Amino acid sequence: MRVHVLGRGLAGAWMAHWCAERGVEVTIVDPFPQLNASRVAAGLINPTTGTRPKSTWRSEVLLPFAHEAYRQAELKYQATFWTPRTIRRLFLTQKDADLWAAAVERGPGVEWQPLAPGHYDGVHYPFGGVAYQGATVDTNAFIDAVSAHNDTTTASPMDVDLTVWATGWQASHHDLWSWLPFQPVKGEILDVVHEGEPLSAVVIRGIWIIPGPLDQRQQVLRIGSTHDWDDLTNTPTATARETLLAKAEEILHRPLTVVGQQAAVRPAAQSKRPFVGIHPEHRQHAILNGLGAKGSLWAPWAATQLLDHVMYGAPIDAEVDIQRWWQA
Repeated sequence: MRVHVLGRGLAGAWMAHWCAERGVEVTIVDPFPQLNASRVAAGLINPTTGTRPKSTWRSEVLLPFAHEAYRQAELKYQATFWTPRTIRRLFLTQKDADLWAAAVERGPGVEWQPLAPGHYDGVHYPFGGVAYQGATVDTNAFIDAVSAHNDTTTASPMDVDLTVWATGWQASHHDLWSWLPFQPVKGEILDVVHEGEPLSAVVIRGIWIIPGPLDQRQQVLRIGSTHDWDDLTNTPTATARETLLAKAEEILHRPLTVVGQQAAVRPAAQSKRPFVGIHPEHRQHAILNGLGAKGSLWAPWAATQLLDHVMYGAPIDAEVDIQRWWQA
């Protein structure tokens, strides 16, 4: 069996990785390298989501699956992709605390510890907060490792048994996949340096702030992210920069100097679930897409859903199977 993967983001890289692991001949190319959202992604894996906190979809299954998948990939490629992170959710108002309390009544799906009002890494938590465990994934390191170990020669459609479309939101413009309910959204992130006590944990309160390592007493913080459904370009904007800076300064209360800004369009879906499956009419084409902001968590599992279906006829999870959207 020969598989050709279009797209070298997280979805395409994981598809190529699993194919190689199972002895499937695979080639991978990137037709839109300048539009690769995975290259911009911060790779944050957060087991809770939303201003009104709730468990990330299938986190009880997908978190351990992703952790083990990245661990095995690290052993294969002799690289580090997964970094455990403490995440602190900051309560700036009483409403923040009340929203978490309501989430606890529903069951937040994560083990957490309360943070009493006070200062943590020099950041003021006026109404306290909570801490729990998450992770970040070095998406660029993973993509580069997979690419270095797999053929990147362009394959002819006549030479392959299956072409997997992992081209991000650009797939929504192609006749094969235009019937899928994509909802692409532009996101922007900042890299800043700061003055003050180094952060030892990810801070979340409307935005996320991810600390980098200390370098000569200077620490880079990655701050994100914005959501724009109208401007679907990769051009950074002053509006996003000002918005993220204002929110970060409200949280950190310290001077921030911007040293980088990036933008990309996430291949999100209206259903907030990935698109996985073989085209109902064109059986030599399949799609692995729609990962949105959860690509670091979802991609390893979603790729196995597709490959298990292709190789063994295993059913695809009903919530991600593209058949739910097909109308002949």
